[in-house]
Amino acid sequence: MRKLRNTLLVALLLGCLVVIGFHLLLTYRAKEILQTLVIDVSNGKYQASLGKVKVTYFPAGIDIQKISLQPIYKDRQTTTITTDFIQLKVSSLWDFAVHNRLHVTLLNIHKPSITAHAN
Repeated sequence: MRKLRNTLLVALLLGCLVVIGFHLLLTYRAKEILQTLVIDVSNGKYQASLGKVKVTYFPAGIDIQKISLQPIYKDRQTTTITTDFIQLKVSSLWDFAVHNRLHVTLLNIHKPSITAHAN
């Protein structure tokens, strides 16, 4: 009985380590994937500077604090978009983590700011 309990405890600890490792990896990759997606979707015109990225599981989503979209190449007129907080609800975190696909079902943008500069 004692050996069974020890085996179950070790299995439970290993399972917790796997879940924590997956969460940390997903959080780290989320920042990279979102920055790459911004460059791809804007056809190489904008890059994203992201603050803290938080992954939520129930419901599946991504919360981003302090995001700024800045032009990569400075033209005569540049536009910078900043916001304090963006909340994305996604259909599947698995597609996001494994296939780099982001299917957004809900997008909440809090306090957006658009700044245009003419040279």
